[in-house]
Amino acid sequence: MRILFAADLHGADLIFKKCLKSAETYEVSALILAGDLTAKDIRPIIKKDGNSYLVNYRDKKEVVTTAELKKIEEALASMGHYFFHCSETELEDLKEKQDKIFKIMDEKILERLEYWAETVIRQIDLTKTTVFITPGNDDILKIDSLLSRYEDKGIHTNLLQPYIFPSNEMISLDYSNPTPWDTPRECKEDELAKMIKKKVKQLKDPGKAIFNFHCPPVDTRIDLAPKLDKNLKPVIIPGVDTSIHVGSKAVREMIEDCQPVLGLHGHFHESPGVDRIGKTICLNPGSEYWNGIIHGYIIDIDNEGNVSKYFRIEG
Repeated sequence: MRILFAADLHGADLIFKKCLKSAETYEVSALILAGDLTAKDIRPIIKKDGNSYLVNYRDKKEVVTTAELKKIEEALASMGHYFFHCSETELEDLKEKQDKIFKIMDEKILERLEYWAETVIRQIDLTKTTVFITPGNDDILKIDSLLSRYEDKGIHTNLLQPYIFPSNEMISLDYSNPTPWDTPRECKEDELAKMIKKKVKQLKDPGKAIFNFHCPPVDTRIDLAPKLDKNLKPVIIPGVDTSIHVGSKAVREMIEDCQPVLGLHGHFHESPGVDRIGKTICLNPGSEYWNGIIHGYIIDIDNEGNVSKYFRIEG
């Protein structure tokens, strides 16, 4: 069995398309697109007088024509931005009504995920490649019902019960330990431990399991993130690495206890790489979705359910 694992796409159309192409190129039997799936921002495209629009493109405001607009919209989506059209008057009104902005954001999140799911169905032979689209801590809970509509079409979230591969079972966990950002799917370590134990109890053989857990285990090479000050800005000291370990204690403890064959993680874009906890290989591909660079791992699993080979892809 060959797996392609990528994480933290954050709404970037270009990375999504590269993942589908890579699944074809490497002839994988399973494609896992793990949380965080959704984008972090939304940008207004403001209709000006005549045949022009004002848009925040590549973090600077530009005026573009109708003829240029489609290409700009595609570029925004490729880099992981949502967008909507409005007038200057409508935008001023939205600034006073934050709930309306959140509603538009939610609509755009669902719209793009639905587009991704439909694209998978069109482009991937789901009789040969099993596809998983699993949320992460940044993803709103509303996406679960949308993704569940595709279960009978061959796209799996893997959140409710294990998925049975020929020689392995996979369980997925979308929640993380607490972050500074108060994200939709995070909780205290003791609650996280309960969630994990409930999932592990469903396994027939935890030692042959794959843990697709968005949050990495603590104190590893793959859970490092910048230390933040009280204003949530990275602490920068010239010549000093101020990164700290911020992964999950509960995830680590369960990996130590069960010794699954593989841990698939994401969450920390800055910490790509591999580490081991006992016999368990733990991977984090990292993410540069904003640069249009795909990061992923190809993992080969033999007939006995053990990892025989893995390598990182990027480009």
